[in-house]
Amino acid sequence: MELTAITVPPEGLGEAAAVLILCAVSAAFDVPSSPPQGTTVSLRFLGRPEYDRGGATQRVPRRRVLELLALLALDGTGVPRSRVIDTLWPEADPTRARAHLRVLLHSVRHALGSDVLEEVVTEGDGREPRLYLGRDVWTDVAAFRGATNGSVPPGQRCSSRALLDPEGRLKQIDSAIKLYRGDLDEDALFGEWSAAHRERLRMQLLGLLAEAAPLAMALGDIERSVWYCERAIEVDPIDEAFRIALITTYGYLGRSPAALAQYRDYERVLALELGLRPPLTTDRALRQALNGPLPGRRTTVARPTG
Repeated sequence: MELTAITVPPEGLGEAAAVLILCAVSAAFDVPSSPPQGTTVSLRFLGRPEYDRGGATQRVPRRRVLELLALLALDGTGVPRSRVIDTLWPEADPTRARAHLRVLLHSVRHALGSDVLEEVVTEGDGREPRLYLGRDVWTDVAAFRGATNGSVPPGQRCSSRALLDPEGRLKQIDSAIKLYRGDLDEDALFGEWSAAHRERLRMQLLGLLAEAAPLAMALGDIERSVWYCERAIEVDPIDEAFRIALITTYGYLGRSPAALAQYRDYERVLALELGLRPPLTTDRALRQALNGPLPGRRTTVARPTG
């Protein structure tokens, strides 16, 4: 059974918080934050790139080696040799580019082992080999994206299973967040092809945080909800929805200085990045927050686990 879910915060949080409160949650699934047993090679591309073979973590030796592995990890369906060439050497002479690829494939197998890459020929590809990562290769981007494959945008239909076990879902989200050590290609090693993947992964992280914040709020774990919002602002400092949620929640908790500090930081970032000032909805949230918590309201909060 599927249904549309609206998670409502404790009474008194105000209408401004509704930006993050209407949220769809997806079916439960496992998100391993570390490679499972039997993994031959582990590749991490979120944050500082590194690989692990036999329990020893190392930096990938060559930029092009790393770029090819990242391309295959992000595609997941096998990349034809011609597309690899067009992506990594878009301006090169075709004959020279094919030679570059042969050398690169040799370098990958020499550095990480022959089982790291597989080449498969299918009839539909006109006998052109497709390149895949080996079956026993684990990547953080594949594990992280598994956390969002079943998710749906806010306001859409969601699985009733996650509604019945919000704590379990939050644990899965926490595992996915732990995988996100930083943006894809944060050292700017790759070509322009990686930009769209990097933005998509960032948006997926924000989607998980937007799902987690109201789930934690519904469980009464307000500090945990605050942590999710703060993490989201680290990723996207100009996101108004998370700013409003934080300002409103700080007001509910009676932390007027924290609410004002959050507003001032948002004001500074908007002026610096966009030459704008906070919109009226944020102003209204701040006014409500500065009024303090509702009289007679007592709140018990738990510390975040992330």
